Amino acid sequence: MADIDVVMYEVKSEKLNKREQLQILRKLGFKVVSFCEIPMESARPEVFTKRLTELRKISPYLMDGLVLDVNDINKRLSLGFETHSINPKYARAWKVRTTEDEYITTVEEVEWSVSKNGLVKPRVRFRHVDIKGVGVNFATGKNARTIQEMGIGAGAIIKVTRSGDTIPDILETIKVVSTPDIPVSCPSCNRVLEWTVNSKKKKVDLICKNEDCPGRVQKRILAFFRTIGIKGLNKGTVDKCIKSGFDSIEKILAMTVEDFQKLEGIKIKSATKLYSAIKKACITVKLSKLMHATGFFGRSLGSTKLENVIEVFGDSGVLELAILHIDAINNVVYSKVPGFKETALTFAYGIKKFAPWYRENAHYFKHEIKNSIIEVGGSSDKLNGYIIVFTKFRDKKLEEIIRTNGGYVKSNVSKKTSIVVTTDPYGSSSKLQKARSYGIEIQSRDEFIKWLNDILIFKKF
Repeated sequence: MADIDVVMYEVKSEKLNKREQLQILRKLGFKVVSFCEIPMESARPEVFTKRLTELRKISPYLMDGLVLDVNDINKRLSLGFETHSINPKYARAWKVRTTEDEYITTVEEVEWSVSKNGLVKPRVRFRHVDIKGVGVNFATGKNARTIQEMGIGAGAIIKVTRSGDTIPDILETIKVVSTPDIPVSCPSCNRVLEWTVNSKKKKVDLICKNEDCPGRVQKRILAFFRTIGIKGLNKGTVDKCIKSGFDSIEKILAMTVEDFQKLEGIKIKSATKLYSAIKKACITVKLSKLMHATGFFGRSLGSTKLENVIEVFGDSGVLELAILHIDAINNVVYSKVPGFKETALTFAYGIKKFAPWYRENAHYFKHEIKNSIIEVGGSSDKLNGYIIVFTKFRDKKLEEIIRTNGGYVKSNVSKKTSIVVTTDPYGSSSKLQKARSYGIEIQSRDEFIKWLNDILIFKKF
């Protein structure tokens, strides 16, 4: 902690201009970012470059750019934030790179690893270079297409920089290799890799489609438990779990203290700590974060965006969306949740996977999920052939769901009736007596809603 400086840059306020915020912080004795005011008529790239060059000479910290921030509070408030983001519209990063930030080195190897989603990503190891006092040996290779197009492999000569003075990046290849280092098989399971193709029909990433790939399994488990807030379940422990047969998220959720003790090198104290951490995380994690942790919603939908859907439909309503066809979910999320123009379909496919998973594992978590009626339309043939009779009450929404999913609602009980739904399954009305004589199932309203949810979610389209 002695080597860490806290440098303040903002006061959360709807009354103070940016300049006033920084002046208050300075008066309170905080270290404050260097700043200056530039009139709009002088806001030009050469002015920013000059200012950045001056600051770099006097600043005790490495700098790669500026933040251009609106001073006037009224304009800040009117601009607001990006849709579903904590990023303000009134501030923008402005960066400039000089030749002093560029270094030439030789590639020693391209290392490939598989992600939880199956994408096989490259990391380029090169001959050690010292960048502003920091020794670096690796740069991101971005994706397989980059490695191929830039001609990168062992022996290639590349120019690198540290983007943001943090992550090394490859600017260009000065000397290419004749055969770029592109793997044919997965580095984890040896399955033959395939190319992903973007909207422009360009090859981008290599992908391993083996769902049981050991590398993918490990990454999925690590990502899940890290996302729900467990720090102690590191890569080494996860590897031990997998080696001992606890090779899925569900199996680890079910582990006891005794199970953890069976892992190599795990004693009672550590086993108890791991078990308690998992149980605590499970009962405190928000549904949106849990949804994100499963990975069913891909990389474009994080917990913040998923929370926006929950705010519209509620915890129960989000799960009930899975009753609908993919296109129906897409349409209703697109129309009801702001900012889902490009991701409604991704959400639809994700909730189709998440809802049955959650219902199978709901006993580990503590969300208030009640059997309630879905509030949106949709159709399928999942109830084809089912004849439902309601007695002692009517429910138009339930009747609509039955009909739009291929079922029939009748007023009288017959031998063809599938289920009789009533307020009191133990009652003695004539309809219930007739149902019993025919051996027809009788359910309460809540039992029927649970049955309806389960059959519509679990029965495949």
